[in-house]
Amino acid sequence: MKLFDLYMRVLKKQIWLYSIYLGIFFLFLFLAADMGGKNHQTIFIYYRYAVLVLMVLVMLTISAVTSVTSDTELFMRHQAAPVRTELLALTYLGADLLVMLFWWMLFFWTAVVLYGEAAYNIQGLFMAANLLMISLFSTALGFIIGIFSKSAQGRGIAANLMAFALPFVGGSIESANWGDYTVYLLRSFTPVFWYQKTLDEIILKEGGKLENVIAYMGIQVMFAIMVLTLGMMLDKQRRNVN
Repeated sequence: MKLFDLYMRVLKKQIWLYSIYLGIFFLFLFLAADMGGKNHQTIFIYYRYAVLVLMVLVMLTISAVTSVTSDTELFMRHQAAPVRTELLALTYLGADLLVMLFWWMLFFWTAVVLYGEAAYNIQGLFMAANLLMISLFSTALGFIIGIFSKSAQGRGIAANLMAFALPFVGGSIESANWGDYTVYLLRSFTPVFWYQKTLDEIILKEGGKLENVIAYMGIQVMFAIMVLTLGMMLDKQRRNVN
């Protein structure tokens, strides 16, 4: 099966579910924010809550495809065929990143349409880049979900649970700085905490420090790399056992 065709089949099967998530998100924007205002505060609200929807969309898509491409029988057939498995794995990874970019660009261009210049000035672009970093983590998490959950229902439950639990724990629902030191420390072990910290740094009236913004984004990338590495190790171990 061609990889492009596989992604198209996944998108077609789940397009109704994607529409529900996006519809609820945009309805929330209309109810919770002044859509007539196009400034740094409204764009902040947009990116603060966009992470919930984007994470679940990315994880649902990536996990659905990974559940097929990580199938043990398919892997054995590739082993017997004159195809380099390393090259095939890179192809899968590249396709996943392209799908992730599709979702990210959808949110970015939606922000441009809704908020105009506020979406592509310096602050807006940093917020968009911040959303891209958490998208990488969501891709890695979707990869793990797809490896161990072969049913659509199981993947949906896992993706929804992670997409809403992580932002809640990480402080995207409420301020990341809320709570005592213990709560603050526990939240720092989630990538969404650093996503929210980046937004808070960007939105500072006196101007956030660029080195802090870059450092916080870098931490999110580290989370993504660790999760992806863990997923690849678990996938290799699972295939060896089978």
